[in-house]
Amino acid sequence: MNYWKCMVLLSAVALMSMVSVSAYAQVAASHSGDTDPTTEGWTVAGVEAKGSAASGSWRVNDNGPDEGHLLYRTDTTAVEDALNDSGWLWTINTRGAEVDGPNNNQTTGKTAFSYWTENHGFYRVSLNRQQGTIREPGALDFNVEAADSFNYSVTDDPDGFHEYQFRFAGSHKSADVFVDGVKVADNVRPKFEGTPSSRVEFGAEQSGEHGDGYYSFVELRGIPEPSALALAALGCGMLGVGYRRRK
Repeated sequence: MNYWKCMVLLSAVALMSMVSVSAYAQVAASHSGDTDPTTEGWTVAGVEAKGSAASGSWRVNDNGPDEGHLLYRTDTTAVEDALNDSGWLWTINTRGAEVDGPNNNQTTGKTAFSYWTENHGFYRVSLNRQQGTIREPGALDFNVEAADSFNYSVTDDPDGFHEYQFRFAGSHKSADVFVDGVKVADNVRPKFEGTPSSRVEFGAEQSGEHGDGYYSFVELRGIPEPSALALAALGCGMLGVGYRRRK
């Protein structure tokens, strides 16, 4: 195979790699600031969500005990397999659960968000502030339900926001978990239980528990494997070499 045939082949490989990387980087679901999520493609799940704009975020209020799940949901069926193969990044910026309601000294404040898939398992998170800690600094329980479930205690200021991230690698089908940029768990595998529809959700917790969820940013996006990035970079580099040689 002569030089120019090699360059044509490399060009094709580079082009396919760049297209693949671009496709994997697509955003599957997103919420930002105090925008009403229903205007961003989210639907209300379960009972009617009590949502309102609040200081650059969207507040989901559960005054329990009979409110049920107050959640916003986006269907991800169309991208489930592609995300599972390539990898994904799930980012949630939220203010910790705030105990609310008439019985705040007898209950637990909870905020919840989750990513479910029909064929590839799920991750579900709850942020818990124990009774008697209404708007007081202290520990916020970060509970992850997965095949490798775990708890993490977040040093919290009730008026501050924290960033939670799951970085799922398609090559080994597990996620690294970060809180405020610090890795708190490695290779957390999704939980397989039932066959729920594919969706990403955020909001307040179940009935019987009071809590406000304040969400300033929620996003699920595809991320390419490092090998795909390396292949695209190699192809582009070879194209550059070929262009200089041709000149």
